[in-house]
Order: sequence, then structure tokens, then C-alpha cells
Amino acid sequence: MPFTLKKHLNYAIINAYVVEREKDLLWVNIMKSINIICSDVGTKEKKNQDGACIKRAKTSIGMITMAIVCDGVNGMSQGEMASTAIIEEFDTWFEKELPIVLEEHIVDKQERLWKDIIKGVKDSWKEKLQQVHQSIYQYGQSKNLLVGSTFSGVLLFDDFCCMVMHVGDSRIYKITDTVEKITVEQTLAEREVNRGNMTFEQAKEKGMQNVLLQCVGGSKKIQPDILIDYFDSEAIYVLCTDGFWRTASKKALQKISFYRENGQEGLEDYLKEMIEQLKIDGEEDNITVVAVTNEE
Repeated sequence: MPFTLKKHLNYAIINAYVVEREKDLLWVNIMKSINIICSDVGTKEKKNQDGACIKRAKTSIGMITMAIVCDGVNGMSQGEMASTAIIEEFDTWFEKELPIVLEEHIVDKQERLWKDIIKGVKDSWKEKLQQVHQSIYQYGQSKNLLVGSTFSGVLLFDDFCCMVMHVGDSRIYKITDTVEKITVEQTLAEREVNRGNMTFEQAKEKGMQNVLLQCVGGSKKIQPDILIDYFDSEAIYVLCTDGFWRTASKKALQKISFYRENGQEGLEDYLKEMIEQLKIDGEEDNITVVAVTNEE
């Protein structure tokens, strides 16, 4: 079946399907922990080109949470459709392909098996991103269009690890009593500053912070950053597009940890208030933020 880009009907998918494959692998709908998506078209754009999803499952090896945020690239055609296509493909991956990968590696909960489980999941997750990238890229080539999106995603494994995959300039934060940025923007500005060729202020003056080095579907090839870190049960993981992080202060981000104590509703209200304040402060772009934990 030829690849097509669907209309951008919905930026958010927040659910966990019930899928029973074997006795040792049961997926159920769990909504007790933090799982929030807030998105706003902004004050200037006519379309919301951002996409986001949260998928959650309880398995025989514990809770698994996947969260993704995508930002359709301005200046490219059909950016909102690219971000939607990515979200839909990974929604299907979580529901149908991840259970198969886990079945292949789960024997028991012995620690010696975790390396195989994580490698299997990482390889499958990365392969899916490459497949989606090629499909979008080839679609763009066939239509003589530039179509692209950023991608920032986390997979949280209960009491074990946090897996991050990242392309572009969206961000992922790990917030506890401190704010830790765990992704690096793949922009011309970031590269030149890291090489010591200029300061960030100089790069910003030249507009380099808006020049992506790669994006899903818009580059011939992509090399996603992949990080495997320990899972911090005290942390809240925040994924956001540049419309959110560009104007948000570190102080405002730190307050996310405080509002988490008020539960899902309290934190969601705070994030919506943040978005409104960002627009008052002059942010014009689409704004999307995702907040997740991995508690039952």
C-alpha cells in the first residue's frame, strides 16, 4: 500500500489498549500516574503542526510508558501531516509491535535478561523511526515537496531505565528538585556553539537557532540521538516543542515538580496557565507540552 499523509485530525493520543497475547503479557488501561498533553495553536499560526501521544501498559516486567512529541517543521509543506503520521505509526508500534518484541525476550525477571530486553526494544524503536522517516521522505520526493517533523520520545521501564530517542529541536526534561535537560537541540546554532566557533548570542543573531541539522522526513538520512539512562521514580518527564521551551523560564519549569503534588488535575491546570503566560510573553508559535510519570 502506498504511503499517504492523512489530514491532521487530532494532535493527541492518550490511551493504553487492552491487548492480551499470552498469559505472561497482559496490557491494561492504567491512568493513575501523571499523563498530560497540553497544546495550543499559538497567536500567529493558523494550524497546529505539533503532535503528541502517551501510551501506557502494565506487563509482566512492570509498567511501560511511551511519550512522544513532534513538531511539524515550519517552512516545509504539510508539517502537521508529517507529525500526525509519526504519532499514528508509533501508536501502532506500541500496541502491536512492542508486545511481540517483549515476548521474544521475556523469560523471567532475572537481571541478566534486562540487557537483551532493552536492546530488543531499542532496535525495534529505532527501526520504526527509520521506516517512518523513509516513508515520509519518499512521499515528499514523489510529490516534489519538503515534508518534515522533529521527534522526541521517551520509553519508561518500571524501576529500571529511561530510553530516549531524539531528532530535531524539541526537548525532553527530567524534573525533580532540579531541572535537567536530557536532549540536545540538533540545530546549526548548537553545533557552532559546541565547536567553540561562536557564542549562543552570536548564533542567535544570525538566526542559526532556527536551522535544523536534520528532521524526520525532511532530510535524506537521519541519525537519531539515543540515550539509555536509569529510571528516576521521583522524576516527572516533560517533553515539549520549541514553542514551549523557547520562552519558558527555568523557575517556571521547576514549579512543575511542586504542582505534581497536586495530582494530575493540578499539574494540568498549571501547564495550561504556563502556555497562556508564554503567549502573553510574546511566544507566537504552536505550543505543546507533555508530562508523564511511570507509576501505577
